[in-house]
Amino acid sequence: TNKPDDFGECGGDVQCGTCHVIVPEDWILDLPEIKDLEDDKLSTMFNAGTLSRLSCQLTVDEIMQDKIINLP
Repeated sequence: TNKPDDFGECGGDVQCGTCHVIVPEDWILDLPEIKDLEDDKLSTMFNAGTLSRLSCQLTVDEIMQDKIINLP
């Protein structure tokens, strides 16, 4: 369900993929494990790869400090 503080076309509900990002290989293992719904959405995108994630499914924390996320 959408909450007032959600951003993006789908409100964080993994319905669109507009938040597709590519994370650096050296810290992808530090991120939470990808969930089935996110993995399913990424598998439908032509430009997704092994370093792809949906930013709406990531929680920003100290692990991400000073990290750069690339846009496809």
